[in-house]
Parts: sequence; structure tokens; C-alpha cells
Amino acid sequence: MVLGAALPQAQAAALKNMQVRQPVAGREAHNLWTSLSDTTKPSFLLLNRIGSEGKMSTEAFPVVKPAVASSAYSYLQARIVSDPHFSPDGRFLVVKFGELGSPGTYRVYVMDTETGEAKLASPLYLDYYAVSWSPDGNYLAFAKSSAPNPQFYDYGRDVGGDLQLYLCNWRTGQTLPVASSKSLRGPWAWRDQHDLLFSALSPRDEKFLGDPRHEAGVNFVHGAPVAWERLRGGPKRKPVAPGTYEYSVESRSSRLIMRDAFLPVSSPNGKRLAFFGSRDALHPRALSEYWNESPSSTCVIVDTIAESPGTPSGSANAKRIVLSEHSGAYPALLWLPDNQKLLVLEQIAASPHARLQVKEWNTQTRKSRIVATLGAHDPGPGRSPNAPSFQALSLSRDGRHLMIQVDEYEQLEQNKGYLNWDTLEDVNLETGEVKVAGRIHVAIGVAWSYISSP
Repeated sequence: MVLGAALPQAQAAALKNMQVRQPVAGREAHNLWTSLSDTTKPSFLLLNRIGSEGKMSTEAFPVVKPAVASSAYSYLQARIVSDPHFSPDGRFLVVKFGELGSPGTYRVYVMDTETGEAKLASPLYLDYYAVSWSPDGNYLAFAKSSAPNPQFYDYGRDVGGDLQLYLCNWRTGQTLPVASSKSLRGPWAWRDQHDLLFSALSPRDEKFLGDPRHEAGVNFVHGAPVAWERLRGGPKRKPVAPGTYEYSVESRSSRLIMRDAFLPVSSPNGKRLAFFGSRDALHPRALSEYWNESPSSTCVIVDTIAESPGTPSGSANAKRIVLSEHSGAYPALLWLPDNQKLLVLEQIAASPHARLQVKEWNTQTRKSRIVATLGAHDPGPGRSPNAPSFQALSLSRDGRHLMIQVDEYEQLEQNKGYLNWDTLEDVNLETGEVKVAGRIHVAIGVAWSYISSP
């Protein structure tokens, strides 16, 4: 992928693509296709800077090196730049470049938004959706399948082969293997600057890698020992509750830090975890082997991380704080900067009148309050099980504002189909006020970074 210089003539198309509604100061990025039928016409990465007065400046960076020679190709074979994510400081963007519908064909690049320069982060070709920045912006975590022809990995399904997790220093190109397992699941989280968190099941006889030392009762994650428990009471391979592991760049090793815990989110000070697990840690509810489907019931839990090596938390209920129980899809979890309050974002109603509830939990008092409820209407119920949908994009540094992307549809005149819009909605976490900051037409991946507190 090569990004060309920003094109002034593309700004008119970009302004039509992004509509500012109620001013919120920040930067937004998304992709724009000029044609899906001709590979000689580039796709664009759009970078919009929005001031507090609502004025928007736009830079459109074309991908000037199409990867497909023929002008006739399938829609799903269109090689485009997509799915941008801002670094924690808001300066850099990580983007994917590859075929939209074919796993194993995209790579990740990092763009400096101040200079417009793009750099290949890693030579690896990836097929799993989750890419995550380290807190200091120097490392990226991503994964790929070991299967020769993986399918549907963007939806978290395992179809044979292990999911291989990597950590990459994009500035130097150094790529470190972290773990390989059928039961890994993203998104990836971080604790401190360079400590990566990931979750995996530990069924009997499952190996992270085919390592002969496995028979000694140690599970080796790319040469890094990870303690694990063998199940008793049955000859059959049986799924158990997952554990959360921590990989250290400094020691290049992993350790189990929390039993019966998956999809973890670390508090800003790195001392506590919010995660999903069983109400009773002594009798954890077993999940399916690949645990990709929605749970019948799961709890949002907060626990303190044990710092002693080889002493994972979660083996007793004394320190566990069970906040709420959920059924259906996993809600999103976000810590606020005070290390005490936790946001739980849960979609409480589906199409055609979808609703997202933003709830704030005080983990000390165990009391909660509903901050805001966002809604979205789908004029074509049943057309898509994923529409409308909601996604948290960015939390302001002071923890006062949260930007949420709402993926919804609008019916065209004379019933000629539907128009896809991504609406950006700014939630004031103190007052509950919701602003519609802007609307974007047909984008694969939207990124937001607050310039300052709105």
C-alpha cells in the first residue's frame, strides 16, 4: 500500500461523505471508495479535523498503488484501505489494507497524521479482525489463523487451525509470537505499557503449541511457560472456564493472572481487572470449546490482580465484585480514569428500534446509574441481524465524554433500497446529554480521537 499526497480535489467528495451536525472537537478518520468496478481508481483514507465551532478541514489520502491488475473483479476482492484506529495520543492511525471479503489478504500499516507518511507495520498477512494499540503507541497486537484457507475469522469463528497472536513494534518491525491456540479470542487488552492481556480456554490435553514438554504438565506459549490445571473426573476432553493471561514484552513470557475470566479490561493503574465470568469462582460455569457464541448467562466482575508469580486470582470469591449478570451478547466495558468507575455498554433492544444503554458502576459502593440511552431505527427489520449496531470509539482523556458509533440505515425514496450511515454520537458522562456530532456514509471502520474535552 502506498498513500499519495492529500488531494484538494477530493475534499468535495469527502465533505459529502461526512456531515457535521453538532460540533464536537476531535479528529475522525474513515475510508472512501471512488469505484468498486475499476481497480485503477483508488480508495481514500479520509482524515477530518473538526473544531469546537463546527468547522471541518479534510485531507484525502489516495491509495495510489492498486494491488489488482485487472479492472474487472469481484466486489469482495476489492483491495482497499479500511478499519482505521487512532493511537492513544491521537497522532498515528493503524489501518488495514487488503481484500475486503477474503481472509488472509490484509496487512497493517501505520500512518503519521502530521506528515501523511505510511509505514508497513509487519510483513504478516492477517485474517482476524482485532488490532490493538499499546498504551504508549509503540506496539500493536494482532492475530492470524494457522489454517491454510480460514473463513469467517472476522466473526470470531474457528474453522480449523489455531489462532496465532502476535505483538509488533511497528517502529522497528520486530514481531514477537505470543500465543497460538484454538480458543484465543479478541479483542486484546493491555496492562501497563507493554503487558498484553489475552484469554484462552484450557480444556484437557489442549496445547498452545505442539511442544513435547506439554507432557510434563506445562503449557508452553511459544516457549514461554504458562501454568495450567488438568481436569479430573473423566477421560473425555471437557471445556472449562477460561483464564486471562499476561504477556510481558520485557521477559517475553506469559503467566496466568486470573482464573474464570475472559475479555478482560485493565484499570488505568493496572491493579484491577473487569471481565466476564461466573458468579461463583469456585464452581465456574463451563463455556463451549470455542466460546464464540453469546453466553446464556455471564457476569461482569471486578477483581484485584495478584502480583505474586504463580498465584493467579479468581480461585476464591473473597475479592470478587459481581456487578451484574447478562444474557445475550457481551456488553462493552470501559474503565474511567479514576480507577473506580466502570462503564458497561449493553444493547438492550434489537431491530427495528435498537437501543444502547450506557451504565456507570461504582466498583467501591457497587451502585450504578444509567448515564444515557441511545436509539437507532432500522426501516428494514430482518434485513440484517447486526443492524443497527453500536460501538464505543473513544473516551476523552478526562473521562467526561464518550464517542459512540451507531451503524444504521435509511430507506431511499420509492422503496429503492437502503442507505447505510454511521452516526457519531457524543455522550456527556456527567450530564447524560447526547450530541449527534456527525454522520458518515458507507464506511468500513470509523475512528475518533478527542482533541480536548468538548
